[in-house]
Amino acid sequence: MEQFVETGFDKSAISKRLWINKIFGLLTLGFYRFAGKTHLRRILWQGVRVNGERLTYHGTAMELFIGFVIAMVLLSIAFIALELAFAFLNAASPSFAIVTAILNYALLFFIWNFARYRLWRYRMSRSSLRTVRFYQRGAALRYASIAVMWTFITMVTFGIAYPIQRYKLSKYQIDHMSYGAADFSFRGNWKSMFSIYIPQILTSVVITIVLGVASYMVFGNIAAIEDPELYAEQAYDQAPGWYFILLGVAILIGWLVLIVTRIIETKYLVANSMLDDASFSFDVPTSYAFKRVMGIAGKAFSILAIAIAVYVGLMLITAPSTITFVVMIGGGFLLLVLLDIIRVLYVLVPVVEFMAWHLRSDNPQVFVEVAKSSENSPKYGEGFADALDVGAF
Repeated sequence: MEQFVETGFDKSAISKRLWINKIFGLLTLGFYRFAGKTHLRRILWQGVRVNGERLTYHGTAMELFIGFVIAMVLLSIAFIALELAFAFLNAASPSFAIVTAILNYALLFFIWNFARYRLWRYRMSRSSLRTVRFYQRGAALRYASIAVMWTFITMVTFGIAYPIQRYKLSKYQIDHMSYGAADFSFRGNWKSMFSIYIPQILTSVVITIVLGVASYMVFGNIAAIEDPELYAEQAYDQAPGWYFILLGVAILIGWLVLIVTRIIETKYLVANSMLDDASFSFDVPTSYAFKRVMGIAGKAFSILAIAIAVYVGLMLITAPSTITFVVMIGGGFLLLVLLDIIRVLYVLVPVVEFMAWHLRSDNPQVFVEVAKSSENSPKYGEGFADALDVGAF
């Protein structure tokens, strides 16, 4: 296995672009976001090299704007039609209120997954290597349907079916990816994915039982009270400190187990993905990857915590005065810029650099070979239809 991906991000250019995006976004009431997002993607794509060749991003601001307008029109029509239908059902029978609420959440979840797939499809169709483009084939409607169906099954089975849901969605996405005339394929199976998630499932069961018992000890007599809502509020205010400590520890353990699980899942997905006859691996020990992820997260949260502390401190020191308003507006804007900088420079870039350093292939020249065999294929872009970039939703 050989390394074939390298990174060389221009961090000063990224930081400058993030500042420009926020400033012009504010001055144009958000309309600059389409151009800003396009410029940022071009810088990020150029920072990744495969076998020495840089990735290229071909998307345009106009495509993003047109996609945004189309998405807003379609979503508005869909929601208005559904709201009218739900209003009619609720008027016919108040008992339909719960059903319509569930359907609303299901629709939002469906649209979110539909948008995610369209976003992948758009970005891949606007990405090229050695002038040959990538594809994300398949149907967003199909992907979103799989997501909704298996989410329902996961809820009914109290989370046991979640690994199968992850397997189904990952397989559908990978099996419909292409580079030039070559297709990616996924050779994994749901049983292996299930074994990866067993520790998380067991941890979730234990946490649920422990928190259930603890909550019953604190709030268990609510049903016997004449005014349960008032009692619940009082019980929450008077709950012992150990309950909140237990709650915090449970959430922390759950997140840590989830991070480890996702690292193992990523290694499994990479190891079972192929491009033609080339296989890949994410060659890094899970413990080391966990330390790196925690280090990246710790640094990002530390910067954000310091910035928020300084912002709140300045607000308290200057209050009450006219300077407080200036600090609130100016400091709030700086925090928004800082959030973007943290997200891109201190989370996204380090994660991509880390993964690129440890990504291996037994045939790293596959991209060169595919590029030579794809001389007559479309170089990039799929036309107007894939301008529907609704990732913001």
